[in-house]
Amino acid sequence: MTAAIPFNDAHVIAVFQRLLSPDSIRRHDKTGGWLQRYCGHLASRTAGERHLRAIENCLQLGHQSRLRGLRILEVGSGFGLTCATLAMKGAESVDCVDFNEPMVNTMRSYLTDLPAALPVRPHVGPAWQLPYPENHFDVVFSVEAQSHFLNFERCQMEAHRVLKPGGRYIIADDNNALNAQVIQVNREVWARFENGPATEDIHGHSVREPYRNRRSRMLRESFPQLSLAQADELARRTAYFCRPELLKAGEQYLTHGIMPDSVYQTDRCPVEPETGQYIENLINPVTLAHQLEAIGFEVKLEAYFGGESRGGVVYQGNRLLNALVPSSLLLRRSQGFRVRAVKRT
Repeated sequence: MTAAIPFNDAHVIAVFQRLLSPDSIRRHDKTGGWLQRYCGHLASRTAGERHLRAIENCLQLGHQSRLRGLRILEVGSGFGLTCATLAMKGAESVDCVDFNEPMVNTMRSYLTDLPAALPVRPHVGPAWQLPYPENHFDVVFSVEAQSHFLNFERCQMEAHRVLKPGGRYIIADDNNALNAQVIQVNREVWARFENGPATEDIHGHSVREPYRNRRSRMLRESFPQLSLAQADELARRTAYFCRPELLKAGEQYLTHGIMPDSVYQTDRCPVEPETGQYIENLINPVTLAHQLEAIGFEVKLEAYFGGESRGGVVYQGNRLLNALVPSSLLLRRSQGFRVRAVKRT
């Protein structure tokens, strides 16, 4: 299949079907199965159509003709299918940043298999240190990514820095810290990722190696003189440590007998020790909106109850509810939220 940019919806869905076929996934996936787990369903025509509607309704960038000329950045792009879609639909350029190198390498691989050369540029790096000049992008967005970022306030400052005056900053997330049910679910996920046992499914997540076990393994690999019991106790007392801090703690223990005291807390999101990312942190959307206003954004905050991928009554009802009722009253009942901010000129 070949097509001129911009693609129509049928061409985009055909691309999804080809890229996410079993043979294509085997050739391109660098993550050991995550591409199939998280994106494989998009090979279905119905799921592909819903994905396109979700992008359109979440980002509200309008008809594809309004994408022309836009420089877009996705922060926390994962496998990058949204970025590829925006490029196929006519954006001038789409840059993608994610801290997960295997995911970015998967994207780099499948981009070579597309029917047209797309203006998509994947990059491995943290959200709080973007490799772009000031006032560069028309749109910056993060979908289900902000809840993974450390250095949260610096991430917002970086988004502001790289946006043009009048540029749009869009955040979509379902980890609403004002919703009691979301808090409970996240704490169950946190405990399983930190302490185990491993599982194929805990609220949609797969735990292959609990973080505490991983820290113990990393310590034993770096300090083979540690006994298993010593490494396990160090691992228990180094919750929230990333690799540099963890190795320093191991050296301190072997040299001075000093045992750290950073134990896991059930109300605090654990940190993946290799990459230094949160698994699923909670975000207070009201606090986030205040932070964005303080650094130079005009902010519209919305509660999100669903409907973006289906459109229709549910989606229109969601929009109407936000138009009629203050978000401060809705956010305690909604799982997710949407932030639509504009950089002040």
